[in-house]
Amino acid sequence: MTRRALLLLALLVGACGGGDDDAADAPTTTSPIGVVSVQNSSFAPPSVSVKVGQKVTWTFRDSFSHTATADDGSFDSGRKSADATYEHTFATAGTFTYKCTVHPSMTGTVGVS
Repeated sequence: MTRRALLLLALLVGACGGGDDDAADAPTTTSPIGVVSVQNSSFAPPSVSVKVGQKVTWTFRDSFSHTATADDGSFDSGRKSADATYEHTFATAGTFTYKCTVHPSMTGTVGVS
């Protein structure tokens, strides 16, 4: 084979190998677990998705109090501030909206499938 043919063959073989490795490298829009940072008077990210039976963890980073309180009353962190965490495991599918009862303009959503 000529040098050019070998180079072409090497490029083709390199492009074909690896199966679904590219899928593992693809960015995802949702985390496999729900992690929310409560900082700068906001929930970040404002929306997370988990599966039934998985938990969401809120980490409170502001020096003043916030809550993560479900609009339907299904969970409530109580007042938390710097370095505190709150976890809730979601047992049923649905969309759960929540807010900070201290700062009602802070809102978030947990999607459970």
